[in-house]
Amino acid sequence: MIGTAPLETGKKKQRIAPRRIVDSESEVEELEEYTSRTCSQELDLLKEESKRVNRLLYNKEEASKSKNVETERTDELILGLYRRLDCMIDILERIQGKMIKRVL
Repeated sequence: MIGTAPLETGKKKQRIAPRRIVDSESEVEELEEYTSRTCSQELDLLKEESKRVNRLLYNKEEASKSKNVETERTDELILGLYRRLDCMIDILERIQGKMIKRVL
C-alpha cells in the first residue's frame, strides 16, 4: 500500500524516571527530605495493607471452618503477599531509621 506507515513492532514501555526536587542552595537536603517523607507515607500505607491482608487471612480461616474452602493457589498467593509486605515494611523501617539518624 502506498502512503501507509510501517507497523512498529518490538516497542517496550519505558519506565518514567523518578522525580527529583532541585534546590539551588541545598539539593541533597531537599532530596533527602522528599525521600524521607515518601518513605514514611509508603510505610504507613504498607502497614495498612498488612493489616488488611491479615484480616483476609483470618476471614479465610473462618470461611474454611464453614466449608467454604479457598483454592490452594489463592492461599499461596495471599501468604506470599503477606510475606512480601512484611519484608517491605522491614526495609522501609530500616531506611527511615537511617534517615532520622542522619538528621539528628
